Amino acid sequence: MKNAFAFWVLAIMAAAVPATASESFRYQMMDSASATGRVYATIVMPVSMNTVKDMSFGMMVKNKDGFVELDRAGNRLSSGPGLATSTPSSGAVQIKGPQGHWVAVSVPESNIYDNDSNALEFKPIITPKYRTIALNNHNGEATLKIGGTLTFNHNQISGGTKKGFYIVQASY
Repeated sequence: MKNAFAFWVLAIMAAAVPATASESFRYQMMDSASATGRVYATIVMPVSMNTVKDMSFGMMVKNKDGFVELDRAGNRLSSGPGLATSTPSSGAVQIKGPQGHWVAVSVPESNIYDNDSNALEFKPIITPKYRTIALNNHNGEATLKIGGTLTFNHNQISGGTKKGFYIVQASY
């Protein structure tokens, strides 16, 4: 019964709408336009990296507080510790990706620990200075050279070889 009543109410309301309004609505629907757009996407290979050369600060004679800096070319500068005659070397990482693209790179600070859980603070120095690097237009490769600074005090680190690592991150 309620459904029948609702039907008659709707029928009366539809009849009450002027013919000009329904004709206007019909003409609005016929007066329309459409357009087609295209969609494009470029899929690139992901960035990959591999270590070309490990970094070595060389041998140091620790006699007081200070730091040892290794520039991106492998040259050593120090303040504090005496240095022995060993050959330092900067690190290098090869980055591969799409030809001619730019990638952002970062090398966060880290620590180099000894057997007593004491740490040398390592601050990276990277090339290029502004932390973006262009991949070669022909082969999509670039080499990132890495230097760094070790900071320590004379009673912080015992003798022996210290080993650690640095992490290189790259993204588009």
